[in-house]
Amino acid sequence: MKIQNEIRQFEAQFEERTEELLLLTGPNGFGGGRVPGEKLWSASIGLAAYKRSGEEAVRQDGTLTLKADDDLLHRLQAQVKPYSVVRAAVRAGRERQARFMLVGEISPARDGELEAILEELKKPVYLEDEVLGRFTLDRQVNWFEADVDWLGQTVRLSFDWDEDEAMEDSLRTAKALMADQEEWNRRVLSRASEDLLELKNDSWLEEDEEELDAEKFEACLELESIEVRPEGEFCFWFADGELFWGHSITVEGTLEGGPEQADIQG
Repeated sequence: MKIQNEIRQFEAQFEERTEELLLLTGPNGFGGGRVPGEKLWSASIGLAAYKRSGEEAVRQDGTLTLKADDDLLHRLQAQVKPYSVVRAAVRAGRERQARFMLVGEISPARDGELEAILEELKKPVYLEDEVLGRFTLDRQVNWFEADVDWLGQTVRLSFDWDEDEAMEDSLRTAKALMADQEEWNRRVLSRASEDLLELKNDSWLEEDEEELDAEKFEACLELESIEVRPEGEFCFWFADGELFWGHSITVEGTLEGGPEQADIQG
């Protein structure tokens, strides 16, 4: 696709009118993605709040976005920091509130109301569970996490920040796993070797490396974290012990169905 066509299609999503806003960026910096065939990045940064001249701040998650080449994306990543107040000329999205297209330079700014929101966002947020202990919100990924003991090893246990009912359901998943660690550990490792051992021996052996059996394969895996979700869903994350040259291994499943699928991650 030609660059001008990319830009034209992108800009059609936004109003024609340009306005100047004060913006409070979120916990992550500028990132970018593009689909095959496109030459420009769809660059964006999350927003925690914005403010129009003469109006009160609107505290709402949003996005500041634009089409950018490599140089512009890198410059924005260096210039615009997470959790900062900036001034920018933008065009508002036609279909979604709090989505804005950057149309000019972006510069640091000061605003007492937005800075007060920023200070509040920087305060730690905790969730206490009488069985599993204290979880801390990681705003960069929007999940609660805690260090827990899994068969004598410290691992991270996490679940998404969501409605109270969904988080309570995720905690029920966690408690079920934690209450029967040896059995779940055995079943999860077994699923990993069943799904990935043949692949290891067929395609990932080093020169002069002997084929592994299931016991040796499973012994290489080191549990790093467990993600729990509503409806009994879970995902175990392992370091691969160089079985697959440093890739992570995941095993997903449900309390009802057990471990269902192991995969190699990026």
